[in-house]
Amino acid sequence: PICGPGADRLNDVRSAAASPFTGPYLFVGETTDPNWTGFAATGAAAGATDAVLGWFGAADKSILVAGGSGADSVKSIRAIPGTTTDWIVAGETESTDFARKSKPDRDVWVARFSSSTLRLDGVRAWGGSGDERLAGMAVLRGHGVMLAGSTASADLPAPAAGSQFNGGASDGFAAWLDPVDFSPLQSRYLGGPGADEILSLNAWSNDLFLAGFTDSPSLAIDGLLPGSDPFGQQDGLFIHTDALLNPIVAYRSGGSGNDRFTSAEPAAWGRVSLAGWSESRPWLSTLDPFAPPGDNVAAFALTLRYAVIAGLSGPSPTLTLGRDL
Repeated sequence: PICGPGADRLNDVRSAAASPFTGPYLFVGETTDPNWTGFAATGAAAGATDAVLGWFGAADKSILVAGGSGADSVKSIRAIPGTTTDWIVAGETESTDFARKSKPDRDVWVARFSSSTLRLDGVRAWGGSGDERLAGMAVLRGHGVMLAGSTASADLPAPAAGSQFNGGASDGFAAWLDPVDFSPLQSRYLGGPGADEILSLNAWSNDLFLAGFTDSPSLAIDGLLPGSDPFGQQDGLFIHTDALLNPIVAYRSGGSGNDRFTSAEPAAWGRVSLAGWSESRPWLSTLDPFAPPGDNVAAFALTLRYAVIAGLSGPSPTLTLGRDL
């Protein structure tokens, strides 16, 4: 077990070896007590929860504890292209004495992390006057650090031309940061007048693939595919953007209940695998009439196919059920 006497959560794990299936491993998360059995700790507990970054191999187990007087966490870790010991980490913070942050709200923070020295450098907060929640991060070679999540702020830094907060409880967001000092280069709001949240981010060929949900009656997002109308209480939401955060394709789907896309895994030629959960059993049954009856809440995996060339008129997108779980 990787834990201590308090409450602990691991949010991301990466292999530090050439093969992704062999150690040593890096992990990030949060803890209320960093006195973990068998781990050499650098840093000390400072707040309600602290960010924890760790390393474990056959003969070495170490953690770095970071944060301020509030609640802090690390949500994602990605390798800097071309290196084996240098990483980018991103998380959330409510501390006013951490990450050069002065506001008492919840912001995203980003830093460089050395797995060889267990050291953080260039720690910087990102966000507006409201709360931000981080869903994922990607590092694009020669381009920058990409973030995605949800925001209640109407004043995100460096908004794209024409991009503004759409109202409601929250909007999804995508952000582009400088790869050296993490200064904001551009951000984009993604949503409508209701509650919109991004729950995951994946990158492929320098494009971003976002998954989440929306209950907005309309969406201010370019590239909406045919059939992306409100279906139920919450609908699954998928967004494909380029590296400049311009939406290429957006799609919402679901049934009469609450439905969410929690992950989007891209592939070639306009095909993406979507995973999530649904309370709309009739909707899943229309996709797979042979699905066995089950409880009201079901996990699912779907395949979405769509045209990806701008200006190309093609058939409506197709959505097929891979497995009703």
